Amino acid sequence: MKKLKLGVIVVAAVLLVAGCKADDKKGTASSTSEKTEETTKESSSEAASGASESVALEVPAGTLAIRQLYTAPHGDKSFGVTTVVMDGDKILAAATDEFQYVAKADFKGVPSSDGGFGENYPADLVLASKLENDDAYSKMMAEKGKATKKYSESMTALMEFAAGKTITELEKELADNETITDVVTGATFADANGYLEAVIDTAKNGFGLAGIEATDGDIKLTHTYAAPHGDKSFAVISVAKIDDKIGAAYVDEFQFLDKGDVEGVPNSDGGFGENFKEGTILISKMTNNGAYSKMMAEKGKATQEYAESMNAILDYVTGKTVAEIDEDLTANEDMVDVVTGATFSDTTGYVKAIVEAVK
Repeated sequence: MKKLKLGVIVVAAVLLVAGCKADDKKGTASSTSEKTEETTKESSSEAASGASESVALEVPAGTLAIRQLYTAPHGDKSFGVTTVVMDGDKILAAATDEFQYVAKADFKGVPSSDGGFGENYPADLVLASKLENDDAYSKMMAEKGKATKKYSESMTALMEFAAGKTITELEKELADNETITDVVTGATFADANGYLEAVIDTAKNGFGLAGIEATDGDIKLTHTYAAPHGDKSFAVISVAKIDDKIGAAYVDEFQFLDKGDVEGVPNSDGGFGENFKEGTILISKMTNNGAYSKMMAEKGKATQEYAESMNAILDYVTGKTVAEIDEDLTANEDMVDVVTGATFSDTTGYVKAIVEAVK
């Protein structure tokens, strides 16, 4: 039986997006808050983003799968990133964090907030991770909503409740409990059901990438935040480590682009999007792989799609230990010479960011 170490580790490091395989496993691409806080205005399934350009493919039982999806489990002033690690239809680990505009004086912004990305912020506000700002956000929850627990405590309790259950079992728990906090020890979010619905949506519909063989071992899922590609975007790096190996990995980047033929993150048309600079929208590069790849080709003469290069990077790291990757980094100044299929000029930066996430 697998031992799970659940917990979201949030770190500012130096990464981007999309698919993977390792150890002869096929890569695939597919397509919450204290009781006193406001309730969800739309279901996570209605607000889901992150699977618009891909078809959900099955990862066979016995192979780790990592899936990620963007949802709106708590009102319209933030958007969530949910990641799950699965074996067949069983959820082995889950992690969720949310991003919201908050006071610059009291919160630490996501990577690149002091660069080109942050130039899109309203005056005196910053885009921040709730988990990375757990103390400050929990204090705000207590002051404004009389919250009695820290944000991280309730979120951890919910993610641990989901771990070890099949999708069907988790759906039954929600069907049987109108207020899931009645049975989840340690969670007091008013939108607790919405956060678990986001986990289910992710397990069913998130971008899916295959990892290594799902053997017995300690599994630890982490989210880290980085800026591996300039200062106009920031990345969410998700790594499932099993014992000393990277069992599965997923990366995506978020950037402001001109409105047009692109899909914004959830709540771009709600309270969250009211903070965007006029004429711009915050997008996920993976969700908008086609449009972003076209822009790369036009502006930077890119010869292959964004996801294709990222798939190659994730394929390279999956199944390796940190020591093995460090060996390659030491021996090669430019990892594009090592990572077959990756043409990013910042390939080395992405690989380093994944290593930092594991460490």
